Amino acid sequence: MTTIRRFVPFLIAGSALIAAGCREPVAPTNDASTTLTLFEDQSFSRIVTSTEGAGAQTLNFTFTQAAGSVRLGEFNLAWDANSVCDPATSGYGVGYWKKACSSATADIPMTVRVWEDNGRMYADFSPDIRFSPDKNVTLTVNRPQIIGRKVTKKVVKDYSILYTHRVGDTRYFVDEAWFDLEQRTQFNTTTGDVWREIRHFSGFVIRTGVADECGDCMTQP
Repeated sequence: MTTIRRFVPFLIAGSALIAAGCREPVAPTNDASTTLTLFEDQSFSRIVTSTEGAGAQTLNFTFTQAAGSVRLGEFNLAWDANSVCDPATSGYGVGYWKKACSSATADIPMTVRVWEDNGRMYADFSPDIRFSPDKNVTLTVNRPQIIGRKVTKKVVKDYSILYTHRVGDTRYFVDEAWFDLEQRTQFNTTTGDVWREIRHFSGFVIRTGVADECGDCMTQP
């Protein structure tokens, strides 16, 4: 059984998969939606062997200055107008996520690799960019397994959308809500929608179904 420990935030500037704010969620909501309070043991860093499934796909899209959305495998990405910070001047890393920035002056071509491996769905984006903190950029996945369920600790653990970062053959999972509650994963138990606000690219992961016991995972010492 994997032991979950507190995660001490660390900066890995490169690939991408926390004071609460007052903005309303931008994903669909209804009476069955639940706004989560953050469980203390929800945030952790896990390490897994980094592989891509045989069905991995490379997709391309354009992050426009105008508002837009795009379907990327099982993920749906949606953004407000002028969401992207100018990469030449914005800076990139944990210390920048909530800093104001100048908007990009041109649309930005993006590449994303999407694949499923060991019960998890991944999306790795390139290039690395961050988003203006006063704009809404959301990532949504539908998980029918949560329909009609209470949003328990286990549901949160099994279905949260995590930031993931690859270093060589090692992949790290991090729940960014631990240090920014605006990035907590939210759940609609009527529609099955699971979504969260994101502040940057490039990598994210969510389980495809009920979590296994994570036999290939280790907690950070």
